Amino acid sequence: MRPSLLRSALCVVLPLAFAAAAHAQAQSQKPGLWETKTTIKNPKMDEMMAKMQGQLASMPPDQRQMVEGMMAKQGVGMAGNTMTGRVCVSKDQAAAGGVPHTDDKCQQKEVSRTANSVKYSYTCTGKETVSGTGEVTFDSPTSWTMRSISDHVVDGKPEHTEMNVIGTWIADDCGSVKPYTAAR
Repeated sequence: MRPSLLRSALCVVLPLAFAAAAHAQAQSQKPGLWETKTTIKNPKMDEMMAKMQGQLASMPPDQRQMVEGMMAKQGVGMAGNTMTGRVCVSKDQAAAGGVPHTDDKCQQKEVSRTANSVKYSYTCTGKETVSGTGEVTFDSPTSWTMRSISDHVVDGKPEHTEMNVIGTWIADDCGSVKPYTAAR
């Protein structure tokens, strides 16, 4: 999966998870700093992650520490095929139903809802087409899990990706992390 496809998928999936959390009948999303742990199953992504980790491992210790420090300042970490990130959800975003979806290349729809879960589908068009389905399950206002499956075409070849995300509320104060806004 190309980084641009990953960004497209995350731009659709994470806002859906936050929006769904805020609208769940029995749950409400707590504003503040959230940590997401995203595990992706895709052969090309696995290869890319292994290559990046190999490059980090081959760096001199001071250079590796500098790169890892820069990533950490942006709330990003990697271990195996799991990426960790931090997202800020403002009080207004939580009250309004989560992060607004603003990527006009993607269409999303809610398929079904229960008291603690939302199933959805999405399609993104443009240079690379991505379509998928998923489900967000809310354990509490401070915890949710999500599973998403997508299919896309890269260089004329079909690819299949599975993404599992765990969202955990960390703190009321987002610190230096700014509230999430999807790119247009």
